Amino acid sequence: MITTNKKLNFSAIKNDDLFYDIKCKIRRLRLNILVHSSIYYEFCTSVISDDKWQEWANELVVLQRDNPSCLDIGIYDEDFKVFDGSTGYYLDIKSDYAKQKAMRLINENSYIKNKIISNLELKKDELINKYIDNLSDNVFNKKLINITSVITNLKQRNKIF
Repeated sequence: MITTNKKLNFSAIKNDDLFYDIKCKIRRLRLNILVHSSIYYEFCTSVISDDKWQEWANELVVLQRDNPSCLDIGIYDEDFKVFDGSTGYYLDIKSDYAKQKAMRLINENSYIKNKIISNLELKKDELINKYIDNLSDNVFNKKLINITSVITNLKQRNKIF
């Protein structure tokens, strides 16, 4: 496993390049795969599904196979030369770039999950309170109806009033 902290050359892709779009897509997929592999193997968690990761890996393998002239883009070129889409374990997942991006995504994902859980808890409490109120109203109404029917029944029998 390569563990050196490389400088990324984001300027290696030039806008006037004939293969600009392909190189940008390869760059994006490489970085996504690298960071999410770091999240998975270094931090023992995930923020995307295995299916999504595999979708990206398959797309990258095809793009790199079909566009060999677009592989030298300054974004983990050596690591991805032998990438076959089966695993991200052997990529430079310990690099500063991968770890920093991974931690940021994990933190963002945790914040979002906590916010959703908090909102669900509030909604759950709100629904429980509403259910209890409705239940109380129904019980009260049923008792009132029962009392009214008892009084009516007694009136008809001339027992009271």
